Amino acid sequence: MIGFFMAPIYQTLCSSVLSSQPENLQSAMAGLIIIFSALGGTIGSKVISEIFAQFGGITAFYFVLIPIIFLVLIIPPYAKLHGNK
Repeated sequence: MIGFFMAPIYQTLCSSVLSSQPENLQSAMAGLIIIFSALGGTIGSKVISEIFAQFGGITAFYFVLIPIIFLVLIIPPYAKLHGNK
């Protein structure tokens, strides 16, 4: 279910990041996005599977919520710091 909501956000963020870069750096940035997306997906899946095996499904779910809550809490200070550009 998370992927259902994440898919449009991911594409929008990638497009925003790439369009903010100079044209000669866009291909390198696209490569970095792909590499780190693959690493994050692989490492994240491994970590969650280990947490699931050690602590069970409910605890694994709450571990997934920790970075989501962190991101939600960091957005307002980040937006205030950078303003509406």
